[in-house]
Amino acid sequence: MGKIDEIQRKSPTVETKELEEKLLLELEENLTRKDLIWRQKSRELWLKEGDRNSKFFHLSTVIRRSSNHIAAIKDNNGEWTQDHQGIGNYFLRNFQELFNTSHPDILDDLEELVSQVITQSENDSLTRTPEDQEILTALNSILNLKAPGPDGLPSLFYKHYGETVKPLLISAVKSFFHTNHILK
Repeated sequence: MGKIDEIQRKSPTVETKELEEKLLLELEENLTRKDLIWRQKSRELWLKEGDRNSKFFHLSTVIRRSSNHIAAIKDNNGEWTQDHQGIGNYFLRNFQELFNTSHPDILDDLEELVSQVITQSENDSLTRTPEDQEILTALNSILNLKAPGPDGLPSLFYKHYGETVKPLLISAVKSFFHTNHILK
């Protein structure tokens, strides 16, 4: 950042503005590369250690479990409850109150609960079988290291082995639109 600070202190000219923009672009590119390197290292560590019965795997699970836990809850009187039994009873009471009524109001025509937002032509457009080029455009819009499905393969795999894989991928997508069943 030293060069950028130095340039910003100078009087503004076309040359200094261009130089500042060039340096900022270089900085952004270097930060992006650094981020990519760390992502790749993280993914490499997971691929190497993640599925084994290892300390890394157990630590990942413990961290995930701790974030999926309600440690305390404030009741309607403003008092905190921290024990599992108390938290469970709080939720039980609230759900019983919420769903306990002697005469619930149920509309005769439940379809009117949600107003129609999409027209029939828009619905037809959304549910039609996509063209090959649309499928390939969607594939190319996925970031290279992102996994598009449960197979865990990043989109880079599909892009790199395109001549072999793309016809199968296109066939699978079209099959989904015809059968409403996605292949494993």
